[in-house]
Amino acid sequence: MFVVNESYRYYKVFIQKLVSPVYGTKEEKAQFLCREYVKSLEKTLRQYPEQWYNFFPFWEEQKFY
Repeated sequence: MFVVNESYRYYKVFIQKLVSPVYGTKEEKAQFLCREYVKSLEKTLRQYPEQWYNFFPFWEEQKFY
């Protein structure tokens, strides 16, 4: 799911259903879904390149307790 700001007080929500292939190993299915998600993300980022924000702290040191 992606949410982008179209104008003041107006947001557009993109939802795409990713369907796992019927055949293949778990790893192949996971790779397929990952590729499909990346394609969808790239398409949205090309349309709205300045509205990218990730809510997960990728760049911070991860602490596992």
